[in-house]
Amino acid sequence: MTLADIKSEAQSLITTDNVPGSLEFAEKLEKSLNENNIKDSNPEAYRELSKIIFQLYVTAIPNISTELFHKIISLNIIEALNPLWPSERDFAARIESRYSIYPVELIKEEMRKDLLPLIKQNNQLIGSVVLRLSQENPQAKPSISNWIEYYDRTTGLGSANSFERSRFISGDPIVQTLNPEEKESLRKVVQFYDYLQTDETILYQDIYNTAPQSTLNTITPNIDPKPKQTTPLPTPKPITTVKTPVSTPNNIPQNTIPRAPIPRRTSAPVVLTAKPTPIPQNLVNLKKPE
Repeated sequence: MTLADIKSEAQSLITTDNVPGSLEFAEKLEKSLNENNIKDSNPEAYRELSKIIFQLYVTAIPNISTELFHKIISLNIIEALNPLWPSERDFAARIESRYSIYPVELIKEEMRKDLLPLIKQNNQLIGSVVLRLSQENPQAKPSISNWIEYYDRTTGLGSANSFERSRFISGDPIVQTLNPEEKESLRKVVQFYDYLQTDETILYQDIYNTAPQSTLNTITPNIDPKPKQTTPLPTPKPITTVKTPVSTPNNIPQNTIPRAPIPRRTSAPVVLTAKPTPIPQNLVNLKKPE
């Protein structure tokens, strides 16, 4: 496969939210890079393919290993929140799918327990201006961990809403030193941070986040209050009350959105070939097509 072929296949898997296919393709590509020493032989292609492999793993978050999942949050959350090819399901929804093994009411609690410590230790930099976190730490690097602390000190620990977040992004003097791309990355990071601290969900918002309705639907008779007849009418039969059960958070199935099945591994490797001249099977040529 050429680099263009790989991009096309990856884009198709990501935009269609193919979790098993994305995981299998990412693992084959990563194995091929290592076996063919692409990092040394073609550094430019290696960088391009590494970005693609990472995005495939992000798509496959419901099925990847815990170690890899934690690395995405603690080392590369900026890239995870800025996909190469967007799909209908965003980063938070993919994570909720991973945690769907828990009862609905516990999903966010488990996510917070696992992910808040990881995002608070992320050292990716956003911008270059130092942050004044306190008198004891007036020259902090603009890492994600320090931006989160600065954000909490500015808006109030764990209490920011969408209005306060927007005011922080558009009005804070330090944030205004960022270029548009950096500012957008910071916005997505603090938005994800705020999302983790609420009990709201994305996949279950129509079920779990909606107040339960009444469990009774009363049928009332359609009787003219001023009947034209002067003679007495027969006494109408009693009106019965029909009880219609409506699902509430207490009887929601715990596993309404199961994790995608782990794909069966195949032994077929990804063979990266040049065009038009064929090359030996144990070599890889990732030169971009003419």
